[in-house]
Order: sequence, then structure tokens, then C-alpha cells
Amino acid sequence: MVEKERLEERIQEIRVKLLETQKDSSDLMGDLKELETKLDDLTKPRLTPDQIDEITDAIIRRVEDYSFDVGQFEFELDMDYDNTVQLCSLEFQSHQELSEVIAESVLDLFGEAHPDDDIS
Repeated sequence: MVEKERLEERIQEIRVKLLETQKDSSDLMGDLKELETKLDDLTKPRLTPDQIDEITDAIIRRVEDYSFDVGQFEFELDMDYDNTVQLCSLEFQSHQELSEVIAESVLDLFGEAHPDDDIS
């Protein structure tokens, strides 16, 4: 009986240690992810609030000015029980075109740096 109690006690100790180790590992993973994000942010170019506003405005203008056409959508219609037509699904098919229009608008705000340019 003593042997059984000792084994159960040892099993409980190991479970507690395992849970502590998992918590420590989880904490370390969170710290690592946070530090990696900070390091990644350090390498990003910095924008002023005015530049961010310009980019945001350019995107909004392009989306508002974009000519959405029925042919750019895939849709399904169903007949409802009371003989009314209802739209079941609607999917925009011109993602690439819209993305290019937005990217072009944003890129127009900047000059392109070349490797031989002296950017100081």
C-alpha cells in the first residue's frame, strides 16, 4: 500500500512539474513572438501621420471611384416560398484588378528608390 501511495504522489509531482513547464514554455513563446514583432517593426520604414493620411485617402478615393460592374460578381438567386426572388450568394470576382488599381494609387504617392541612389 505504501508503494502505491508513493507512486501516486510521484505521478502528481510530475504532473505539476509538467504543467509548470508548459506554462513557462507558453510564456517564453509569447515573449519570443513579442520580441520578433518589435524587431520586425524596427526594420519597417517609418511614415508620418500625414503620409499615412495620404495613403489612406488614396485607397479610399480609388475604391470609391472604382467602377463596379455586375459582370464582376458571381451570384446565385433562389425562389423563396412566397414566389419572391432572393440573393443567396454574392462573390466579387475582380480582386486582382481592384488590388492593382489600389496599389497603383498608393505607389503614385512615392518615388522608387534604386540601389545606386544615395538615400540619406
